[in-house]
Amino acid sequence: MDLHENLEYQFRENLMEMGKGHKEAAEQPDYENEWLKKTVENDARAVERGQQAVDKLHLDMMQNENQRNLHILHRFVFFVFRFNDLFLFSFTEKLHSN
Repeated sequence: MDLHENLEYQFRENLMEMGKGHKEAAEQPDYENEWLKKTVENDARAVERGQQAVDKLHLDMMQNENQRNLHILHRFVFFVFRFNDLFLFSFTEKLHSN
């Protein structure tokens, strides 16, 4: 085997090795695409958690407001029942006096 044949043999061997490397690289998972997909999914879950937190905060604020206003509602109900009792009492008194 002379120098020219030896170089040609090495060239073909290297070319086959490069072909194997390209084939193996093509068979590798697409890490960038997987990373992008996970990032999008994580972002979507983060947005969902954020919306749930806003909804809970809104509900808590409404419950706190209702709790603070409960005494007003109790006074109003007491007033309505008291007024109703007085009205009925005076009405029945008028019926009996006639």
